[in-house]
Amino acid sequence: MAITKYLILFSFSVYLAGCAHSVSIAPAISSFDFAAESNKKKIPVVVGYYIPQNLLDREVSTPAGGGDYVKYFPYKDIQDSYRKMLEALFVEVKWVTNLNNQDGKVGLVISPVIKTNSSSANDKYWRADNFTVEIDTLIYGANGNLIKKINSIGAGESTYREEFQANWNSNGVYKAIPGMKASSSAINNTYLSLLNADISQILNNNNFESIGTDIDNRNSQSLKVNNTSGLEKFKVKCLELGFEPKTEGFGKCVLQLSK
Repeated sequence: MAITKYLILFSFSVYLAGCAHSVSIAPAISSFDFAAESNKKKIPVVVGYYIPQNLLDREVSTPAGGGDYVKYFPYKDIQDSYRKMLEALFVEVKWVTNLNNQDGKVGLVISPVIKTNSSSANDKYWRADNFTVEIDTLIYGANGNLIKKINSIGAGESTYREEFQANWNSNGVYKAIPGMKASSSAINNTYLSLLNADISQILNNNNFESIGTDIDNRNSQSLKVNNTSGLEKFKVKCLELGFEPKTEGFGKCVLQLSK
């Protein structure tokens, strides 16, 4: 009787907690055609592309349907498409292992910070039918200082019919269509922001500049702040260490470095 009662309670707790289903939000690289967006020549700057290994290995879970969750690796899923976007803009893109890994040719180091969320109004099945992907593109100068941040947001949703098509990748992981759409939109918005940015000014800029874009990339605004404060340097270091902005861990990291 005790065992039966325990099994019932355990099953009920699992039911309440919900299940986490593995998905991929990686957009199809073949779907991008950045060259068609502009007749401009590539920017004559060698860019270092940096994503800390701990972020590539980070798996996140976000809400889905029926009380369940979806889990995925946002940095690993997006890294190749993001690199293709950079390669469409700059003459050369090189992987670097840290923000100061510059061999003399690298003029800028670019590192994305990715935040995601998902939801579903359907309580009958586990899939998430809405996704948002937010990418902060951090641009560092030759001295390792953060000199520009570009914020881009993408949103994606799927129809009931789309979700029940055969959507499995070669590794047997379910391809989350709204997540793929949101990732693609965020990367495209980042591309347009970088395309319209004055890179030569960025190279000569000693101040930190932030540019935000909305989901449709219709509105842009910039806000310059001094980058010489110790607090800003601590924030940059915590980002390099892999802490997510606006989290408790990020705040503790900044506090610890400031002591």
